[in-house]
Amino acid sequence: MKRYIILFAVTLLFSGSVFSQTYLDALRFSQQDFEGTARFTSMGGAFGALGGDFTSLSLNPAGIGVYRSSELTITPTLSHNKVKSEYMNVNTDDSHTRFSLSNIGYVGTFMTGKENGLVSINFGVGYNKAMSYYRNTAMRGGNSESSIMDHLASKANSDLEYFNPDDFEADNAFYHFSPGDWDVVMAYGTNIIEWNKFNDGMYDPHLEVSDNGVYDKVRQLRYTTQSGTNGEYVFSFGGNISNKFYFGATFGLQDLFYENTVEYAETAVSGNISNFDNFSYREYFHTSGTGYNIKLGVIYRPISEIRIGAAIHTPTYFYLTDEYWARMNSRIGSQNYEKRPSDPNLFDYRINTPLRLIGSFAYTFGKVGLLSVDYEYINYSGVRMNNRNGDRRVFDGENDIIKEYLRGTSNVRVGGEAWLSNNFVLRAGFMYNESADKEYDMKKFTYSVGLGYKYNNFFADFAYAITSTKDYYSPYSTAPLMVTEKDLRNRFMLTFGFRF
Repeated sequence: MKRYIILFAVTLLFSGSVFSQTYLDALRFSQQDFEGTARFTSMGGAFGALGGDFTSLSLNPAGIGVYRSSELTITPTLSHNKVKSEYMNVNTDDSHTRFSLSNIGYVGTFMTGKENGLVSINFGVGYNKAMSYYRNTAMRGGNSESSIMDHLASKANSDLEYFNPDDFEADNAFYHFSPGDWDVVMAYGTNIIEWNKFNDGMYDPHLEVSDNGVYDKVRQLRYTTQSGTNGEYVFSFGGNISNKFYFGATFGLQDLFYENTVEYAETAVSGNISNFDNFSYREYFHTSGTGYNIKLGVIYRPISEIRIGAAIHTPTYFYLTDEYWARMNSRIGSQNYEKRPSDPNLFDYRINTPLRLIGSFAYTFGKVGLLSVDYEYINYSGVRMNNRNGDRRVFDGENDIIKEYLRGTSNVRVGGEAWLSNNFVLRAGFMYNESADKEYDMKKFTYSVGLGYKYNNFFADFAYAITSTKDYYSPYSTAPLMVTEKDLRNRFMLTFGFRF
């Protein structure tokens, strides 16, 4: 069985290694930020009580009952991410631009001809993007206090019986250790940590501290390239009873793909004591799989101006496969070293995301416009990780960390429309996602505006949304300072639709 790193300080702070199925993976794949249509995005996603928009099928399925005609929509999106990183008083920027598809969907409406009782029966099928993982980041800084070599030597010294130097020397050294410990195998193989039998049998980093206490200085760089999406294919059914009560159900099939490449490097500064010149460490991590969920919802319209909505989402039951590969190179003196596994590591497992509860309210101001508000509660401490056969004991450590360090969150979405004429609509919205981590404030804010146009059976909606988040990590567990990342994501969306 694999040996996992389950200490919170390591899983949270040591982002130098992207491998191992940790609670961070469970959190990443449990979070959803539906894009869908431009109308949905421009109003901050506050559609739990409104309905009548294809993305509402992924939020409150009762929204399908609001339709009084059939509809076809498609939404291309242009996204631009810019991440500013600060480390050791050095600021570094990186960005990523991508064109994608956020929505394509069809709703079929069958009117019964009645205004009392069952007014319509509707069904829908299509795709809404649930999450985008595309982003690039960069970090750099000069460090005379520590090196990643300190972390790797400390990790090797934490279990000297397990990290036996004889096993490092074996031809199949990687197969003596779990993939979560391959970084130590490569560090030994590239001589950036060394076995010191005269120091009580301990591992030492190759860099040294001088007699006056000055550490060998290194320039540190870290680049990450993340990509992937979580897309939801929806199959929905619902209806309208007396234009007062709307109901719906959605079966969601989610297709997840995530890829993360981390490149970390250190270069010696002139005047160092040791003969270390440079080293680089590249890790590739890939996750793919599918999940399914069921969503149920209702909307009640006590008077024509007011709509009240409620929805519940079951956990999404993901079946995932991880692939991990790594390589390390170093130059010490005049010698070049390289160490890498001959084959990538593959591992299958499950993640059950938390239950979601949504309450919504919308008010229509005559022929002027409307205002809509959603409240969503998600208890991230309820996320659970299992092996492929559903056995949680393999992930006891990770599940304990989830319960201790993740919490329930309250998310709020607010959106409004102003009807400028029979053809044009102006929209604006706001979304707040509370941080799921108890220790670090990683809340998310999204501000959005939009414009809608309709003519006969054709309509087009434009949306612009900007999302800001802040993240913290350490490039390795013994680093003197955290890296602060400020992420700004801009989205430009255009929905084309036809009603018939």
